[in-house]
Amino acid sequence: MNRYATSIPRSVFGVVSLLVTAAIFGLSVVVPAQLGSSHRDFASTPLNGAAKAPTEVAIVPASIEVIGLREQKTALEPSRQALPKHKQAS
Repeated sequence: MNRYATSIPRSVFGVVSLLVTAAIFGLSVVVPAQLGSSHRDFASTPLNGAAKAPTEVAIVPASIEVIGLREQKTALEPSRQALPKHKQAS
C-alpha cells in the first residue's frame, strides 16, 4: 500500500500553527489592553479647557432598603407524589 507523503514537512505545519496562535493572542488580548490603557485621563479633562464646578444633588431617600422573600425549597425531602407506591405484604 502506498503512503501519502506531503510536500511540506510536519515541522513547518507546527511552526506555522505557533505563529498563527501568537498572532491571534496578540490581536485578541495584547492590542485591546494597550488601546484601553491610555496615559491621559479623559474623564477629568474638560473638553473646552474651562473647569466646571461639580453639581450638588440631594437623593431622597438617602438609602434604599431591598427585602427579598422566596419560598423554601429543599432537596432533603422528596415530594409525596414522586414516591412509587409499594404493595403492602400481608
